[in-house]
Amino acid sequence: MIHLSQYQLIRLWSELEQAYFGKNGYGGDTAEIYAYTLHEHAPNLMSSPAKKGTFLGDLQKECYTNAANTLIQVLTLFEKERRCDIQINGVSIPEWEKLPELFHHRVHVTVTPKK
Repeated sequence: MIHLSQYQLIRLWSELEQAYFGKNGYGGDTAEIYAYTLHEHAPNLMSSPAKKGTFLGDLQKECYTNAANTLIQVLTLFEKERRCDIQINGVSIPEWEKLPELFHHRVHVTVTPKK
């Protein structure tokens, strides 16, 4: 399930479109995506310090997990719809999907159109 508002989804898709055409403001074919932008209910919660095993820490973990899963789903759909290859921090989506707990701050998403 995608856990984004329509506005967040449009912004993310726009970042990917810009990267697809090599015109992303971050790095041409690479978009910089922040974890806190992919949680619809409490983006500020993800930037607050919290200790593991506390209610706040557990809630943050859930937010990061949802953000990672949402990113994977959107990128997979974009890759299919735009016929392109996507890498997250230099690895394919399936490789990165095995490590969603690493999505605590930001990722660099490179979009390469297929010829």
